[in-house]
Parts: sequence; C-alpha cells; structure tokens
Amino acid sequence: HLRFWSAGATLWTLCRLTPADRLYSALPLYHASGGMMGVSACVLSGATMVLRPKFSVSLFSRDLTEHRCTAVQYIGELCRYLVAAKPNPLDGSQRIKCAAGNGLRPEVWERFTRRYNVGHVVEFYAATEGNTNLFNNTGSRVGAVGVVPWFAKFVYPVRLVKFDEDKGEL
Repeated sequence: HLRFWSAGATLWTLCRLTPADRLYSALPLYHASGGMMGVSACVLSGATMVLRPKFSVSLFSRDLTEHRCTAVQYIGELCRYLVAAKPNPLDGSQRIKCAAGNGLRPEVWERFTRRYNVGHVVEFYAATEGNTNLFNNTGSRVGAVGVVPWFAKFVYPVRLVKFDEDKGEL
C-alpha cells in the first residue's frame, strides 16, 4: 500500500495535478506506471483518469481534445511513434501541462513537446522490482537522470556518478 501511495504521490506532486486535471493514459493497468502511478495519482489528487484500452497514434490528438486532457502518461516508444506519424490538424490544440513517463529519447523529447504543446516533462528511471527511482523534474535538461534533493539524501542514499567507459574511470 505504501508503494502504491508513494508512486501516486510522486506523480501527483511532480505534475502538480489538481481535481481540475484529466490524466490521459494508454498504458496497461497491470503495468506499474499505469496501474500504480497513474491510478494512485488520480485518487490522491482528485484528477480524472482518461483511459484508452489500446494506444492509437491516429486517435491520440482527438482523444486529448475530446476529453480535455491536461496531462499525459507515456512510455518513450509511444512518443517516438507519435512524432514519426503524419501531422494531425488537432496536434497541439490542447495544452498539456505535464507529460510523465520513462524512456523518452533525447532526439524525440523536443519534437514531442513542441508538436503536442507540452509544458513540462517529468521523465523518470525506475523498475517495478527495483530498489531505486530517479526523476528529472528540472524542466531544463533533457534526459532521465534527475536530482536527488538535499532533504531526501538522509532517507534516500542514492549517488549519481559519471563513468568514462573508454578510460575505465569513475
């Protein structure tokens, strides 16, 4: 229960979800992102969750507009499919205040946010069976690695390191 709550509290907080928001998700609910983060964030924030049972590139913009979505959950490959598709007249017609997910490739990031009018991206690295998570909520850097806040270092002893594979140096 704590893990369900904390996953949702993270998405709720980082995306600043309110009862006025509508979170769009085409992710399966048996997946931790859709079923834990998305559902829990909506329960905690009072936001509405808009579910699509199967992801559709051709219906994405129509769904966002029709359901007045203000936030989107993604897995990076979905975004890659979207930016590779032929433009739709509805692309970007809806202001998406936050897109949250993982695996958004750097070369897709800016094209996706520009095309779909996304205000803020919350990219994360996590694993259902893993023991750590990292979030990029800076809004200024493309990529999955974020910042461990100073106040969390006591309870979350994670370190970010840079490793040079050619030299074998940390």
